[in-house]
Formats: sequence, structure tokens, C-alpha cells
Amino acid sequence: RFEQEENERFIVIAQIESGAGVDAVKDIIAVPGVDAVNVGTRDLANNLGKRGDVNDPLVKECVARVRTAMKDSPVVFCQVLRNDQEIEPGLAEGSMMFLLMTVPLVKYGVDSFVRQLKQFRT
Repeated sequence: RFEQEENERFIVIAQIESGAGVDAVKDIIAVPGVDAVNVGTRDLANNLGKRGDVNDPLVKECVARVRTAMKDSPVVFCQVLRNDQEIEPGLAEGSMMFLLMTVPLVKYGVDSFVRQLKQFRT
């Protein structure tokens, strides 16, 4: 029982950072216990010879391939957010989990929460 309870408290996020990882996404999401997949776009770009260019068409195509492969899976796509402008497009593309990597995003979340509280109180 302890092990089951502990397993329910943790989230396992697999990170894909290579072309081989993109090719193996179906195998990755089939691993029992994997809850989410994130694509490390900067490392993926480097692996693909694109020198960290996360906006390169090949990098974007690989991310789209991962998203497509995950469409019918209970494993969710996890997106790293670098700024608040990435939230809406991420949701529109099907991201179900976000990792906040910068202080401005934490501030954005707090500010949004405070605005909602103020509206609720009035």
C-alpha cells in the first residue's frame, strides 16, 4: 500500500532531446508509469545540427510529430514555458501540463490569481 500511495504522489516526465527520441515516442509513452512527455527543444535542435535554434522548421516538425503520436495516449504533452506569451498557443496545440522556468512566469501566475480573487470579491 505504501508503494502505491507513493507512486500516486509523483509525476514521471520523460524528456525527448534527440531525433532518436522523437522516432521512439510511441515506445516511450508505452512505458508503464510515464505520465507526461516534454521535448527539450534546445537540446533537440543541437542534436539535429540546428545549433539551439528552437524555431527551425525541422525542430518544429519533430515537436509536431511527438504531439501527433501522443494524441490518443493518456500520457500528456508537457511544455516548458519561457514567457507568458507561450501559454495560449501551448493550450491551443494541446499542452496539458506546463513547467514554469522563469521568475516572470511565476509572477504572471500570481498576478493572474490575485486579479481573479479581486473579481470574486467584488
